Amino acid sequence: MDNDTAAADGLRGLNQAELPTNIRVMRYSDLDLAREYPTLGPPTVEDAAGSVAVADVNGLAAGIELYLGRDVLTTEDGHFRPVQWKAYTAGMSRYQGEVMDKAAIRDAFRAKSTLAVTRPESVKEQDWADLRLIIDAALSAFS
Repeated sequence: MDNDTAAADGLRGLNQAELPTNIRVMRYSDLDLAREYPTLGPPTVEDAAGSVAVADVNGLAAGIELYLGRDVLTTEDGHFRPVQWKAYTAGMSRYQGEVMDKAAIRDAFRAKSTLAVTRPESVKEQDWADLRLIIDAALSAFS
């Protein structure tokens, strides 16, 4: 499951002891990248467009997109696409957010993965570290 508020909220009602032994429910690991990630807050009197602030988005807004690599999360000017706060989940007493411009991230990841398949030597120049965390967790889920 994602490493965000919605997933944590969903896990609250899940009794994992009732699951078959061949099923594991896990959430993505915390990311170093997400410890200081740009976020877009709501509009204020001072800033009608909303303000960008750095926050730890682990457990709040670390969806799969944040694991796809720094190379797909950055805009052409080199900045990370920010997380936008979407809703407050009262039962968890915290906000839920999601990274902005998911379509651009998806397109960049498709281009990245296509390049990795067609030119395997390019992999050493790409960022796969955080996606590897998810793969490693899945591979070791039953060990």
